[in-house]
Amino acid sequence: MSRTKYPLEALRKVRESAEDEATAELAQAVREREKAEAQLAATEAARVAAEKAAELAADAERAQLDAGALRVADLRQADAWQLQVERERRALEARVAQAEIVTREATTTEGSRRDELAQKSAERAVVDKDKDRWEAKRREAELAREEEAGAEAWRPKRV
Repeated sequence: MSRTKYPLEALRKVRESAEDEATAELAQAVREREKAEAQLAATEAARVAAEKAAELAADAERAQLDAGALRVADLRQADAWQLQVERERRALEARVAQAEIVTREATTTEGSRRDELAQKSAERAVVDKDKDRWEAKRREAELAREEEAGAEAWRPKRV
């Protein structure tokens, strides 16, 4: 009984390899998206913390001003501080916006990697189904040969 090799085995292996590679690329894209989301959350938290700190400092300064404890020099210094706080706020907002862009890009990349993996899986599945059909036909033909050989063996001999 000869075992014939599936004629498209090389194609099946190539498609399986392509699917494995697409799976690895998707995993990397997921890690990058998760990293980008974590960076966005950290940047947003830093922005919120800076706003709260600036708000607390401004409230304390207003309380001192209302109490009459500030001088003109203190007010000038407070104006300079307020300008610095505004520059820092704009810089933090720009970092948040950049982190949002990176997160969106990572999400888009992940989506395209998912699509590629689905395509590679479908391509491999086509060859796997063909191989299953081929093997079923081969088994049927082998069974028919065995039945024929069995029928020949039990055929009455002519005298």
